[in-house]
Amino acid sequence: MARINASDLIMVKVTSIFFDFLLAYFIMKIVALKTESLNMRILAFILTLSIPTVIINSAMWGQCDSIYTAFVAGSIYFGLRGRSKSAYAFMALAVSFKLQAAFLLPIFLILIFTKRISFKDCYMFFVVYLATALPALLAGMHINDVLFAYVDQVNYFPYLNMNSVNIWRFVVYVSYESFFVVGLFMTGLAVLSLMYFTYVNRERMINTIDFVRFVYLIAVIVPFMLPKMHDRYYFMADVLSVLVFLFDKRRWFVPVVTVFCSYIAYAYFIMFGAELMDYRYAALALLFVIIIVLRDYVISLRGEVSE
Repeated sequence: MARINASDLIMVKVTSIFFDFLLAYFIMKIVALKTESLNMRILAFILTLSIPTVIINSAMWGQCDSIYTAFVAGSIYFGLRGRSKSAYAFMALAVSFKLQAAFLLPIFLILIFTKRISFKDCYMFFVVYLATALPALLAGMHINDVLFAYVDQVNYFPYLNMNSVNIWRFVVYVSYESFFVVGLFMTGLAVLSLMYFTYVNRERMINTIDFVRFVYLIAVIVPFMLPKMHDRYYFMADVLSVLVFLFDKRRWFVPVVTVFCSYIAYAYFIMFGAELMDYRYAALALLFVIIIVLRDYVISLRGEVSE
């Protein structure tokens, strides 16, 4: 892309916009696992491209979140299809582009528990991930800088919150050193509890909607509870919230609230530091949505009837 005689900014945005369409394609393919309706698949494609944060992220801001999220969506699709090697490969591509893709790595354990993919194919993840490092190594970058780049990123900003709508907006004046460890523990406990519940009830996890709810919950709970989250870290949750709605029309408010909470953090930069609302109120609204989807998930795996 750098060799093309065009504006650098345009080429950066064109790259991300291309992946917007690839992301919409994989969301459409996931919906196709539930229904053969052409209208539903087209709706999934259009809705994904119409998400305000998707439009802002690529076309306006020139960010890269659609790139790794497109690969994550592809990994979810191939995992649900039982295409084990492709699922691992696409997740490796996602993680190679941005560390935040690793938020959804727990889905592989669930796919393995439910026998949709095979653990023995996990080597594909490492093969692809290392392959993506080759260009940097061939260009002269030191292997330590390549392999430990994400470690350096994690330690870069010593703040509990980086303009994100999450629980750390409620505890602004606290010690970073003390509460960072607390935040890691809380987030790990929440994710492990969700995975344990899923493992115990894995025999009932036969519907695609259960997987959709699970990946959405992981994508939203991690940035909601983890310290040091930035404004764009809900991008995967924004996209997956549309899937929650498409699989369960009663939950139309899930993408509305999720995307809005993500958008108000974007607006801080777009509107030159203006805050649309108190982030704490948005965090409470997002917590409400998390509880509702979690309730649906628990009820579904227990074989009860959700209201």
